[in-house]
Formats: sequence, C-alpha cells, structure tokens
Amino acid sequence: MIKVEKKKVDTNLGEIDLITMKSDDMEVILTSYGASIYSLRVFGHIVTVAPQQFDLFFRSPFFYGKTVGRTAGRLVLPSYQIDHSFYPIKPFRGDLVKLHGGPTGFSYRHFKTLLYTSGEDEGSVSFIYTSMHMEEEFPGELRVIITYKLTKNMGLKVLFEARSDHDTLCNLTNHTYFNLSTARTNILDHLLTIHADHYLEIDEKNIIQAKKEVKGTLFDFNQQTHLGDRIKKMKETPFNGYDHTWIFKDEKVKIEVDEESSPVKLFVETDYPAVVMYTHNHPAPSKLEQFKHDGTHSSFTLECQFEPGGVHYDYLNSAILRKNELYKHYILYQFVEK
Repeated sequence: MIKVEKKKVDTNLGEIDLITMKSDDMEVILTSYGASIYSLRVFGHIVTVAPQQFDLFFRSPFFYGKTVGRTAGRLVLPSYQIDHSFYPIKPFRGDLVKLHGGPTGFSYRHFKTLLYTSGEDEGSVSFIYTSMHMEEEFPGELRVIITYKLTKNMGLKVLFEARSDHDTLCNLTNHTYFNLSTARTNILDHLLTIHADHYLEIDEKNIIQAKKEVKGTLFDFNQQTHLGDRIKKMKETPFNGYDHTWIFKDEKVKIEVDEESSPVKLFVETDYPAVVMYTHNHPAPSKLEQFKHDGTHSSFTLECQFEPGGVHYDYLNSAILRKNELYKHYILYQFVEK
C-alpha cells in the first residue's frame, strides 16, 4: 500500500503543503512551493541532498529539488525568436544569460496541490500553477501540472504537462541532487553510465559552442565510469566538474548510477532527448547538514530536458510549445535493490 498524506506548514514564504508518499521501501516528501522533492529515502537511507531547514530549502539559489521552468538551462541575451516575433531576455545568474526561467521562475512559485491519492500499487500527487502571459518575458498563459507517482517497486515518476494559449517556450525539469553513498561524504566514488553519443561543448560563460561526439573525451560515459576520476580531470577546466548536456541514444534506460556502499542502484528513464548533469561544483550557499565540508561535489543532478537554450541553435530542439498543443513528458527514477 502506498500511503499519501498532506499537511500544512507555516514558513517565511507563507503556508505551504507538505506531502509525504510512503511505501514499504521508500519515502518521498514533496512541497507545493516549487512543486519540489524535499527528500527521498530508500530502505530508510536518504539519497537526496538539500538544506534541511525549510526556508533555506525554498530560497536556495541552487534549486534543490525544484521544478524548473518555464525554461530549464540558459537562454542567451539579448532575445530569442519564435517565428517572426522576438522576445527580450533579462540576465539572471550571468551577464549574458538567463538561468532556469529567471528570478521568479517556477522554482520560486507557489503551486496548488490539485490532487493526491493513495493506492495499493501507486500513490500520486499533482501540483498546478498558471503562469501568466509575459511572466518572466514568456508569451502565453501557460497552465502547468506536475505529477509525482510513487510505485510499490521503488520507482518515482515525475510527469510534466502544460498547455499555452500562445506559442511559447516550455522546457520543464526537476533539479533534485542525488548522493547514493551511505557515508554521505561526496560523489567521487559513484559509478556512472550515460547512454549518449553527443554532448554540448560550452565556453566559460556556459554558452553552447557546438554539438560534439563523446567518443575519446571526458564526456564518454557509455561504459560504467568512476565519476571521481573524471571530476579530478575536470577540475583542470573552468568548470571544476560537470555542468554539461548529453544527448541520449535511443535506449530505454538512459542513465545508470551505482555506489559500492549503497543498497540500491539508480536507473533513469525519460522521453526527453537530453540531460544536464551538474556535480555541485561550488560551495553550498548554506550549510548542508549531512556534510562536514562546504558541499562541493556533495551531489549531482540529472536534469532530463530538451537541450537548454536550444531555441538559439538550428541543430537543437527549440522547446517551442505551439498554441493549444499538449506538452507531456516524464522522468522516472527507478531504484533497484542490489
């Protein structure tokens, strides 16, 4: 039986809904602010990383656990184009770019808890938010529904649905940080497989320069790879780790993660064409209670999405959502006992 319970919590941002979904093996805590994953436990072991104080969690500039939108990743100034119309871009978290939908993007919005249900094989929670026309300079009134489904076989599925009354941009993802280690030190002993033929080369400003083959590069994770060995080499670059996009092959399972001490492996499925992995390359802005150090390389994200900023490049998916068309995509985090 998957149990789903909701309660109200008073915070500095007002009242929010806190929803707990629990099976025999997993517990997921969600919040209505940012339609976010606050924590995720498997066999009683926490596998996510985030500030534990609610107010730090909600306002963190690192987007812990949040739904990201309207556009995940970076749009490049001064504007983007949909057909014959140009829309201005205001900088956010960079002089030349706008990151993750802007300062009032979906990560910093109150969603309404639309529905939550318990069930024998599955529990689910849906959050809804309506983004108004020209909010953060995006055209169209966009109605967004984020649904989390917990299954009895240790799967957490995130379903993204949206519809707009104008042609607009829409590229939604989840920004949860993972660390499977029971020691909770860092991610350097994780083993990672990403089934991808290409990655996006970026400059020191995180602006895309080219789509390149992964073969023979530090971005080839097609075979199980020791993440720490790669991060050590990436420290010699301006990024101090990974903050890059991979474009998937056509396998059902896109990503596989293991760590020796962990009782589980993580498999990621999605119908998105790409993933951004960020390996927490900088100190956390506030104390992460699980770690004695400053949080650098404490965790990693697996942000499945359309290629970020693709609207600027004719060789990438534009993430243009046409008027009245349904946007519907999913990410499945599947845990498997070892």
